This record gives sequence, structure tokens and C-alpha cells, in this order.
Amino acid sequence: MTKKTRNDVTTTTELREETAQPVAKKPEKKMGRVSFVGAGPGDARLLTVRAAELLAAADVVIIESPEQAALVTNDAEIIDGGVNADGVVLTHAVRAKLVVKHAKTGANVVRLMTGAPFTYATGPEEALACVKADVPFEVVPGISSVGAVPAYAGVPLTTKQNREFKVVSVGDANIDWTEHANHDTLVLLSAVNRIGEVAAALVEAGRSPETPISMTRLGTTTQQETIVSTLADIAADAKKAGMTPPAITVIGDVVALRESLSWFETKPL
Repeated sequence: MTKKTRNDVTTTTELREETAQPVAKKPEKKMGRVSFVGAGPGDARLLTVRAAELLAAADVVIIESPEQAALVTNDAEIIDGGVNADGVVLTHAVRAKLVVKHAKTGANVVRLMTGAPFTYATGPEEALACVKADVPFEVVPGISSVGAVPAYAGVPLTTKQNREFKVVSVGDANIDWTEHANHDTLVLLSAVNRIGEVAAALVEAGRSPETPISMTRLGTTTQQETIVSTLADIAADAKKAGMTPPAITVIGDVVALRESLSWFETKPL
């Protein structure tokens, strides 16, 4: 009879030790972060220092207009957060999901926004989505188009005689223009496609048909273009000039100063 040696037998203790081997844990996926960065009005030289730092370190940059792609100078992935593949403008909710989705891959995400993220932008809604998803974020203010674009067009928003201005985001909003007709100066955002309707409503609310009005598209860039008209004629003049978004519209006596203060569009190339 063959005698079993110690090496031939698996003891109960050894079995217990084998089964007790710890199972290796999968490494937790690192959460990325989102930086809501104000892209300013258009010219890359108007970016803040912090904005430039974050863009240089970004893995993913989500833009909202084609012109912003030129602000990305590294090899970051550029995502269109303005429209989908069919050219349909993305809703606030869809943009928020897009931001969170890329942050959850562990990427450093820069969400570029025209002007400043928390001023006439979707920054607050998208930041709230980050809070809900436990995604860390920061906000980097930018130079707002509200003041920058008229300044580049030679149109001040206030003077000694015109001390206040009102900003109105038009878009597809239902606006009672009788509440705005008496302001010294009006600054309109997203008004290009409804400018005839807006002008007529302001005249009906008591504003003079001869009130000066300016429209500046692609402000602060080398493609900047400004037209000056009156409330009575702006619809026809804008159509004749082929005015398209994005543009800032200024209504009021301050527009008359452009004749003397225009400096950017008259600069030699």
C-alpha cells in the first residue's frame, strides 16, 4: 500500500486559505470636471488668462458656435453643443446631458459660452445638472458681448445725456414692448430674425420711427459688420445687408455717436 505524504493531501485549512483569497477590486472610474468658460464676444485676444489656461489643458471642448472652434489650440476633442447633426438647436436639457456625459468619462471638459456663462446664457441650467450628477465644476466669467460688441462698433451704451440702458433677450419670447419703449437705450440679443416685428412694436408703443438703431454681427472679429438705420427702416435695411445672427442690436440716440466713434471697422488690415 502506497503511503500518502504531506504533499499529497490538501488539508481543510489549506482549502479555507485558498477560498479566502481577496478578490481584486476594479479601480473606480475617475470623475472628470467641467469648466464653464466665458469665450468673450469673439476675438480670442479678449479671453481671460484663466480661460486660456483651461483651454490648453482641456480633453474635451464643447462649443456653441462654429467660430469658437478656432479658440481650441491643442488636440482636445471639439463637440458641437449648439446644434445636432440635423441642424436643430439643442435644448438646455440636451446640452446639460452632453456636458455631464463627457465629464463622467474622466475628461477635463471646457464648456465654451459666448460672452459670460451666467449672463444671458445656459450656464446656470448646465451647472445645476453637474450638481445633480456630483460632477465638480467651476465658472470662468468672460467679457460680455452686451458691452463689448457695441464698443467695437463705436456705440456707447451710456453718455451724460443717456444714463441708463435696458438689455432684452428677444429670441422667441413674447415681450410686451410698452414696458421697454421709454428706456434711453435698448440692447437687444437674438433679435435679428424678428427685428421688423420689434421695431413696429416699439413705434406703436410710442418710440419715434426716426430713433437710430444699429446692428453689429460677428462683433470684435475681423468679420465684424455694422449697419445703422432707424426703427422705420431697419427691417428693409437689415434684409438688404443680409444681416444674420449672431448680432447685437442697439436702439437709442447713442447710436448717432458711431459716426464719430467708429474705430475698429475703419482700422487698416
